[in-house]
Amino acid sequence: SASRRWMQTTKNMIEFSQRLVQSVWVKDSSLTQLPHFGEEEVKHATRSKNKTRKLLDWINTPKADRTGMKDFDNTKLIDVEEAIKCIPNLEVKFTVAVEDEDQICQADMLTLTVEMDRTNLEPGEEAGPVHAPHWPSKRQETWFIFGGMGNELRFFKKITSLSKRVVEKVQLPGPPQPGPYELDVFLMCDSYVDCDVHEKVKFQV
Repeated sequence: SASRRWMQTTKNMIEFSQRLVQSVWVKDSSLTQLPHFGEEEVKHATRSKNKTRKLLDWINTPKADRTGMKDFDNTKLIDVEEAIKCIPNLEVKFTVAVEDEDQICQADMLTLTVEMDRTNLEPGEEAGPVHAPHWPSKRQETWFIFGGMGNELRFFKKITSLSKRVVEKVQLPGPPQPGPYELDVFLMCDSYVDCDVHEKVKFQV
């Protein structure tokens, strides 16, 4: 159906934006978004004892166990740490409910609440410009929340807040029949590869 095609198209377009901003080709590791990480550094990071294949997995590894930087001098190590402060590392909570009601009934208007915390920021901080050395101008990160049920696109919203903690609400029509359901939710950034969140949120009608 058209709505199913739009779900995949939406994901593809955002992923294209991510790779364009970061100059990361489809077959390239997301670790190449880190300063000074080329083919040899990625090979070491992904094949060593503490191997990590994705950007946030590498960032969330204890500093002493991070691999791929054995030949880096202090200047390069500082560059990596500065980049890590910029790269969004989210803690996210999704909830589905009907506002001011204790339960969800047939054909209710649902509210999806998105609570996101940029753990890479300190309290009171806001996200700065995107770490994108190959992009020709200053750029701020933007997020998109979208998804649906049964692989059909039911909602889409742009999030531009740069705050550490962000709460956004999206409304969508609920199912016409009682029963258990899953809402397929994507939270994707337009400027970084492999920083996205995907979750199936269960609810009962």
